[in-house]
Amino acid sequence: MRLAYVLCAVVVGGMGSWAGDLTKRFELTLERVLHGGPPGYTDDFVLADVVPRPERRFTEYSGDLSGRYLGALAYATTLTGKSYSELDRKLTALLALQKPEGYFGSLASTNQDALPDLALVWGNGRLLVGLVEYHQINPQATVREAAQRLGDFLLSLEPKFAPEAVREALLADRGRYHYWTQAIEGLVGLHRLSSEARYLEGATRLAAGVARRPGQHSHALLTSLRGVLELYDRGRDAQHLAQVERLWQELVTAGEVLAWGAPPEFLGASDRREEGCSTADWLWLNLGLWAQTRQLKYLEEAERTLLNAFYFNQFHTGDFGHRHLEPRGAGPPVARAWWCCTLHGLRTFPVVHAAAFHRADNVLYYDLPVDGEGRLDGLVLSADARLEQTGTVLLRVRDAATAPQRLAVRQPGWASAVQINVGGVNLAGELKDGYLHVQRPWKAGERVTIAYRMGTRVVRHPQHPDWLAFLHGPWFIGVNEVASPNFFDEPAERNRVRLIAPGEGGEVWLDPDPPGVRDSGRFRIPQGHRKVRYLPGGYSVQTQTALLRPLAEQTALPDPTAWLFWFEADFGP
Repeated sequence: MRLAYVLCAVVVGGMGSWAGDLTKRFELTLERVLHGGPPGYTDDFVLADVVPRPERRFTEYSGDLSGRYLGALAYATTLTGKSYSELDRKLTALLALQKPEGYFGSLASTNQDALPDLALVWGNGRLLVGLVEYHQINPQATVREAAQRLGDFLLSLEPKFAPEAVREALLADRGRYHYWTQAIEGLVGLHRLSSEARYLEGATRLAAGVARRPGQHSHALLTSLRGVLELYDRGRDAQHLAQVERLWQELVTAGEVLAWGAPPEFLGASDRREEGCSTADWLWLNLGLWAQTRQLKYLEEAERTLLNAFYFNQFHTGDFGHRHLEPRGAGPPVARAWWCCTLHGLRTFPVVHAAAFHRADNVLYYDLPVDGEGRLDGLVLSADARLEQTGTVLLRVRDAATAPQRLAVRQPGWASAVQINVGGVNLAGELKDGYLHVQRPWKAGERVTIAYRMGTRVVRHPQHPDWLAFLHGPWFIGVNEVASPNFFDEPAERNRVRLIAPGEGGEVWLDPDPPGVRDSGRFRIPQGHRKVRYLPGGYSVQTQTALLRPLAEQTALPDPTAWLFWFEADFGP
């Protein structure tokens, strides 16, 4: 299945075929990486970590930024249909900097102490993935040879990390052992392109050390878990899938995945902030588990993360990064993490695009309400998602066979109904296992509209039962300073929203926010806009109104913008 490396859809004609939110967000981040700033991704800037040259932060993580850049831009070509001369130019310069031993950057130590090598193995591990991904899209013998030399170097360090005492000490130190085990992903990739057993065997040995510990760096753990899932896909050892599913369940049960679908940067930490890389990893991991198991809980989790946490993390510049997490919401941004999150975010868009459809048993399934392309024995459908604006998705039939073919459209848990309409006529279908099935002869040029019926519901805070939050459709919605500045007047923490008690399933009725000037511009989600009445903490005798907006609209807002989305409620008429 090649979860991380091969797209299930081949794009013809580039992203001009789509105009949905996913496409616009991809284009925003791609433009940031190609032409934006500060800082700009110039040749010297990108390659500083493989020279190395300490003119920017984190060059000690040899190959980290440069490897992410290679993979992100290589896979961007699969969506745009374009090539990037700056990518090939940087690759040529990078290959000339590989050391005879196979590594890039500065060798941290020559003794048996593993600790000084953590930055080196992390950066070179990320660079190995970048080289493998570039080769997947644009095969070149020189790239393959460089990747194999680098993989062999990483395996040569294994004696430093193999002792049980080293593993336990580094796991206890914020899980930094996973700076080493994240190399699984690249080693499995090497096995894909070479079929040499030593890479799969090495990845298998590393997988045995992946474990959850309090306070660990979530990006390192989740990257390692993604590698173990790749290892299962390649070797089909059931214990590897079981390992990933067990740790997934541990994270969910322990409350390490926040209500809008993001794991914090450090698990179990009291001073929490989000990280774009780990949010993207959680999205990837769930899409991978969905592909391997077809259990809807993984697809639903991926959807929640995509439409909320991942989009919430994207800055108006196209960067991804960090925001402080407050008890009742999220504070201003901490950083646009150009050194990792921006590039990891860019690399994530093709993964999501590829997951919009899948095919099985002569059925074409439309899984995620995003832009994408699906194919089934001569039938080619292109999805242009307009969920945010109209609550619909437009499917264009680009090619069709003469015989009837079956399309199955997922009815998400957040939708009370799904309708499939062709030429103004709703198609009768069979609702089966969460999908609405229709079978008919399709015609090239037809337009199929999928409409989702949405409602508003509440969820309770896992640690504070008196706190609640709102979701409308798939969107986690809250109050931000731009749309509702008065809500943040002191003492805002004592504000109480006024509701009629939620009904069965947590459903509530909130009035739509009438469309107006506030809804103009990209990344607005008018389908998710709602009004809520509240009693201000400072003058609770005068009911006021606040505007609830999807967290994903943060990309359209200036920095800094504060959000509140956990509320206390006053139930009454």
